[in-house]
Amino acid sequence: MEEVLVNLVKNIPPELGVVIISMIPVGELRAAIPIGLGVFGLDWKVVLFLAVIGNMIPVVFILYLLDPFYKFTRKVKMFDRFYTWLFERTRKRFYEKHKAGGDFALIFLVAIPLPM
Repeated sequence: MEEVLVNLVKNIPPELGVVIISMIPVGELRAAIPIGLGVFGLDWKVVLFLAVIGNMIPVVFILYLLDPFYKFTRKVKMFDRFYTWLFERTRKRFYEKHKAGGDFALIFLVAIPLPM
């Protein structure tokens, strides 16, 4: 997998390559940091900063585009029924689990990355 990611960004500056690799859902920070350090030979502070920034870029687009997409697709009856079902189910299941573990369990689950 490392070779595929390196070949993807071999013709651009290493700093930009680290940012792009950290944006790809398959690799994220787990791939960008080792490639930035080992393959590109960049300083660890620069690699860490660029990888974290690159990892946050898709989140910004998702947060700003998700609501308009939701409002647009909600006008279609099939999507409206799906969203209604999904949100009711999610609220019910989340409430039951949240009651048991609280905010701490949710933060713990989201904050710790799982190994690939």
